[in-house]
Amino acid sequence: MKVKFCTLFFSILVLHQVIFAREFQVISDEGFIRQRAQIIGKYKIGTVFNSIEVISEKVFTRINDGRIGWIGRSELEEIYQEDWQLGDVQLEVGDQSSKDLQVKSNGVSSLRSKRFVSRAGGVNFEGVFNESYIKESGSFGIYYDEEGRDGERLVLIYANEIVIVPIADWILVPVSKFVNDEYTVLISLFGDGPARESNYYIEYHSALKNTLFGLRLLQADMMLMAPQKFAMPMKQRGKEILGKFEKHSTGRISEDLIHQVYQIIERSDRQSWVLTDISSQKDIKLIGSELLYFNQPYYYFWKSDERAEQEYNSLLQTYNKLVDRYNRSAEEYNDQAQRASLGATKSQIQELNAKEAGIEQMVVNLEKLKTRLSKDSEVIPLKSTNKLIRENWDLLVRLNPNVYNAVEKTASLIALLNYYKKYHSRSWKKFVQTIQDVQVIPKVYSPTQVAKGLN
Repeated sequence: MKVKFCTLFFSILVLHQVIFAREFQVISDEGFIRQRAQIIGKYKIGTVFNSIEVISEKVFTRINDGRIGWIGRSELEEIYQEDWQLGDVQLEVGDQSSKDLQVKSNGVSSLRSKRFVSRAGGVNFEGVFNESYIKESGSFGIYYDEEGRDGERLVLIYANEIVIVPIADWILVPVSKFVNDEYTVLISLFGDGPARESNYYIEYHSALKNTLFGLRLLQADMMLMAPQKFAMPMKQRGKEILGKFEKHSTGRISEDLIHQVYQIIERSDRQSWVLTDISSQKDIKLIGSELLYFNQPYYYFWKSDERAEQEYNSLLQTYNKLVDRYNRSAEEYNDQAQRASLGATKSQIQELNAKEAGIEQMVVNLEKLKTRLSKDSEVIPLKSTNKLIRENWDLLVRLNPNVYNAVEKTASLIALLNYYKKYHSRSWKKFVQTIQDVQVIPKVYSPTQVAKGLN
């Protein structure tokens, strides 16, 4: 039962020139409950189409100001505004006006916070390379070469060397815009919607909306729900959409590989997970003319503390019962006060005063209960499962190289750009300005919801 403790307002009634009685507002029953991660449901099977014209890079060209943009057949943009298929599951491309995801972690402590993991529920990257790593190298700078070819535009000055970082715009541009913001969560399945019991509502940080990059991170977030389905390439009308440097999948996944992943994730009674880089291993170095930098992402599995959940539910029941008592008492008081305003005996006035005092005490108790209910609780990390999944990260990369290559590049690039933003803020602002209007290919429309249930 959802209940909401509404602010009481009082109106003055004159009771036979002897007493001032207040009218109490009845508390409504719509709203007060903590948001929780929704895990169970059932997927709907969608229509699968057979063919599509995949847009190639030949459709795009360099326009006059040196940036990459659309030319010609504008209808090519619209071809992507259709649902996606992931295995036999349909991801719906619905209303594109959903609010931007704006969630920020507080580092390690967030991984124990029920409020955070239940809201983030997806992908959270916030890494930053340690200043000592880069100070030892001497000079450092980042530059976006607008005249370079896609995949060769990120130029790094490191250890007195000029290094081209091989990363395509479809990752670089949205990641740079994400890092320029204050938030740390890129994507979440726990958005608001009218039927959360049966659907996941997908929310994106604004930098990820309608990007292939956002699709890759969405698939990484969903992957461990059902690896046998979600390791398959995401498609529209039966065709796989690729970014620069990506390769078409074979369409076949080893059953033995699927089995090995299941052996890890089915060991524990996990409730959910966050794909993150909090406190992960980081390194950056130059070998010859090649920059090696990494920030190792990992899945953090968690479950609710059953004792804390029981205490919460018990407290919520107490709160609801007190709300019911308050509503009955308020209605009786208001009715008696209305009648007493036409004339009341001394005993009636005393009875009203006593009821008023009792109602005021209930208000105090309700506020105390509401405060306790609003407190965050801790979740339990599944340490052995978390350790195993980190040690066997290569299994995930083999499941879907395109997805996990994007995840690895993203985590490492975020750590690099976060460093630049933190320690070279003026130069960072100039860098962001150069990529602000860059349009990336391919153009896609993001799925906004998917039905629950995996078996």
